[in-house]
Amino acid sequence: MKTQNEHALPFFRIFDTLLLLVFALPVCMRYPILPSLTTPYILFGAIFFISASYLWYSVRAYGSKAYERGKTIFTLVLLVLLLLNPIVTAIIVRSQIAKNMSHGTHDVVLQLEAAIRYLNKGKNPYSETYFGTPMESWFYAENNVPTVNPALYHFVMPPFYLLFSYPFYAVSKIVFGFFDGRMPLTFSTIGVIILSFKLFRLSFFGRIAATLLTLNPLTLDYLIEGRSDMIVLFFLMLAVFLLQKKKYMTSAMALACALTTKQSSLLMFPVICLYLWFSRREKLIGYGAVVVTVVLVLCLPFLLWNPQAFMGSTVGYVNGTAFHSYPVSGYGFGMVLYEYGIIKDIHAFYPFFILQAAISFPILILLIKWAKKQQSCEVIWFSYALWLFFFSYFSRYFNNNHLGYIINLVILGSISYSERTAIS
Repeated sequence: MKTQNEHALPFFRIFDTLLLLVFALPVCMRYPILPSLTTPYILFGAIFFISASYLWYSVRAYGSKAYERGKTIFTLVLLVLLLLNPIVTAIIVRSQIAKNMSHGTHDVVLQLEAAIRYLNKGKNPYSETYFGTPMESWFYAENNVPTVNPALYHFVMPPFYLLFSYPFYAVSKIVFGFFDGRMPLTFSTIGVIILSFKLFRLSFFGRIAATLLTLNPLTLDYLIEGRSDMIVLFFLMLAVFLLQKKKYMTSAMALACALTTKQSSLLMFPVICLYLWFSRREKLIGYGAVVVTVVLVLCLPFLLWNPQAFMGSTVGYVNGTAFHSYPVSGYGFGMVLYEYGIIKDIHAFYPFFILQAAISFPILILLIKWAKKQQSCEVIWFSYALWLFFFSYFSRYFNNNHLGYIINLVILGSISYSERTAIS
């Protein structure tokens, strides 16, 4: 239920409208909105008309009974037109270009599709290589020099990313005749938009969250090309939403799904445990037991199928201990060491875990003090973002989409804090 405080924010009555227009309108100029080489010019006119109508409505209809609902409808229409359409368009265009199956995608999309085909044939995706699949044709370079993609030797993503995508594969092959790894990503993006309105009591903050999380310039390009961050964010938002509703067991199941979708989500587990320790201590053991049980159920079949391949792909590949590991790269401290000649070979193993442990310990002490002092949801988001930033920055690689993902966590924490202070 929305509160009367929504109408107590006259200064901000147009802020969420301008925010959406500033972030959304450039999208139609950068990406095709329909499955064609360019967006039809008549569609630009329609988008501009809807945007102008939204701006007019935000000013003229303020204070009316249907004001908040009307603004939410405008927000959803614009997000569908200017966010979901480019993703769906990219999927359709790629399906029409049979000669280049890697068209406009990230290699994780190609690897997911190949992994599902392996699984469908009864093969272990963690044991197979990805030579001879469309992923091999994906352009890969290190320090601007084309080379063999080390991911061709591994399936790096944890099992739920694969299992979550499988139903989309099965249904889309029957309905459309093809599967694109961005289909589950599109579903998750819709989920993020819906949860943006569910997580916050005031629809004003829900609209801001939906706009910033989905149109964040640090994530939008990577979302459209198919990187998996939005799937993880969806399940983490679902876990926190269910936690707010005191549905602890289903929250734990959602968190377990996130933990087995991408390795970067693992730090969220101790953060939520700290939150429960200081807010609902009696629920902690049961919550943790459900998380661990679901994680084991999802991972054990693949681990027992081939322990060496599973651990080598999901752990060794990212920490540098596998024979073919992800190189030191990105924008993190590893590249600082490489730039100054301390790291000679970007493929060799380096004990980044020492730096990560040294930095994580004082951060953990800070998080414990913070969680004890303030038992609120913004602490969850801020704590996870802070810990993940330093942990990622001092790892082998810290890529552009990793920073965008962390910024989205900060957005959730900031809006949670803003809403709590506005209501109190």
